[in-house]
Parts: sequence; structure tokens; C-alpha cells
Amino acid sequence: MQKHSYSFFAKLVYRYANIPATFLMGLHFISSLIGMLNDWIMVFPLLINGLVIILLNRFYFRSYKTFPFLIYADNEKMICTDYFMSKKKLEIYHSDIVEMRGGMFSGNTSRPVYIKDGRSNETIGLHAHVKNYNKLITTILSNVSQELYDGLLENAKEARLDKKIAGRKKRK
Repeated sequence: MQKHSYSFFAKLVYRYANIPATFLMGLHFISSLIGMLNDWIMVFPLLINGLVIILLNRFYFRSYKTFPFLIYADNEKMICTDYFMSKKKLEIYHSDIVEMRGGMFSGNTSRPVYIKDGRSNETIGLHAHVKNYNKLITTILSNVSQELYDGLLENAKEARLDKKIAGRKKRK
């Protein structure tokens, strides 16, 4: 089994970056709340800050449940552990994978790839910052069902074609 994990810096960002961001946005939220006492127009920054705080933390709490930070993979299965504040251990057999989306399959390589296990109905996410990311994706793709592989290949081709067309339209 090959070990795939995130670097220290990536772990730090994906686990804790919302804390200082929420603190700073919270300070701005409080200043907008106080400013609203003097001028009603401050309600707009107040609402925007509140919405950003909610969306940011919603994203992080969802990712805490979805993204393992330690993955062992071979040609048969993946073992996913080291979830944030959880002892959860998930085994996903490549033959049980029913869906892969995001990332290179959607045309945006900076987005994470989501893998859905048909047996346990669990979804895991993989950011491109995981060490040996391409090797991990290659291992997974070489062992999924042929129909899923063909569908993913078609999605990647369409996404690449859409990106080329959009690039040509920008140049004109």
C-alpha cells in the first residue's frame, strides 16, 4: 500500500484557516453592527460579513467530514483516515466506486475530486495538494469499472474542449 498525505502547510490551511478568517470577519461584523447604530447603511456590510462567515464555516465543517488527510491505496482499495477531530476509518474498494466528480473531470484542476462509494454511500474528497496526487488518481482510475472510466474520460474531454472554446472566444 502506498501512503498519500498532505504536507504540513496544506494540513494547516485545510484544517485551521477558517479560524483567523472568522475572527477577522467577526471583528468587521461587530464594527458594522456598531456603525449601524450611527448610520443604517452599515446594514449592508453587516449582512455581507455575516453571510461570508456562515459560508466559510459551512465549507470548512463540510470538508472536515469529507476530506481524509491520510490515504493508503493499492490496486484493490483505499483506506482513508486522519479526518479532523474524528477517529473515522473508511475502506473504499475501487470496484465499489460509483461516481467521481470535480477536479480534472469538471475542467478545473484546482477544485477537489470527490469519490463516492456505492457500498457505504460515503463520499471522500481529495485536494490536488495531496502528495503523489497524480499517482493516486491513476491508481483509482485504473481499477474502477470500465463504464465509470469511460464516462470520466468523456467528461474530461468535454471539459477540455469547453475550456478551449472559451479561450478562443476570449481572444476574439
